[in-house]
Amino acid sequence: MLLSVVIAFIDKDKQLLHNCIATLEKSAKAAGVRLNFILVANGTSVPVNLLRNNFSAVKISQNVGFAKAVNRGLAKVKTEWGIIACPDTRCEKGTIKALLPYIKRGPLASLQGDPLFKKIAIVGPKILEPDGNIQETIVPIPTLKSIFIEQTYLYRLFPAVFSSPLTDRKGYNRAHRTDAIAAIWWLVNRDAIMRVGCFDERYFLYFEDVDLCKRLAEAGFRVFYQPRARIKHFLHQSTGGGASGRLYRESMGKFLKKHYGVFVYILGNLLLTAGSLARLIFWGRKNTLSARREARFYRDILRVWR
Repeated sequence: MLLSVVIAFIDKDKQLLHNCIATLEKSAKAAGVRLNFILVANGTSVPVNLLRNNFSAVKISQNVGFAKAVNRGLAKVKTEWGIIACPDTRCEKGTIKALLPYIKRGPLASLQGDPLFKKIAIVGPKILEPDGNIQETIVPIPTLKSIFIEQTYLYRLFPAVFSSPLTDRKGYNRAHRTDAIAAIWWLVNRDAIMRVGCFDERYFLYFEDVDLCKRLAEAGFRVFYQPRARIKHFLHQSTGGGASGRLYRESMGKFLKKHYGVFVYILGNLLLTAGSLARLIFWGRKNTLSARREARFYRDILRVWR
């Protein structure tokens, strides 16, 4: 069996590529799978030592964002199934083997008793932070209701009443169908992704993954989570250890306007502003490294109003 692996990277990611690729190769060997790598140099160059027989390169002259860069790689994929991996991830030895039933489908479909099991488009693994904590990657499709629940913190204060994937900790220990999974490391069905048009390239970073998951669901495809497959994620290495509040706000706005119209876009932005202001006050009182990063993120979100 041959799987294609698409890895889009910028200049800061080059030091991470070796471990990302090496762990993928070890996992593939343990599963009896061969890999074909498609490296997308997003505004940078491909390291010469990575230009081997099972490697191909796509060079983009400037950083065009995650969605457009990955799409350029997906256009080169010829296999039925592939992997989209961020360069700041490391694959555990048993990860690919744990995902093989989704690729082979037959035995698992009968176990699930699900005649539509063949409609799987994406399978996401359990993502672990360097300290071993689970990263919250099972996310809701954004709606005005979900934004309200998140920004008012109701999903944390009253989880039994205001349910959200963000509070379902037990969900990270069982395989199940879900609405959306963050695109940190995905097993993808090429035909399904191509049928809905891949990532929307209007997103530079953030929300391109939930946008794709929403379009796949509307086309009748499914997204699954499998915790037996495990990935370690060295969070935000490309951005120097922090997320971009400005890009987050811009992308959320594009998502809301695209799917729900201007009225929801305006209300969603107001909710995000109020929630970010409250969080900035909270995190601004603390003096730890993580608190400073959080405060910087929310300050960045609010800066658009200046």
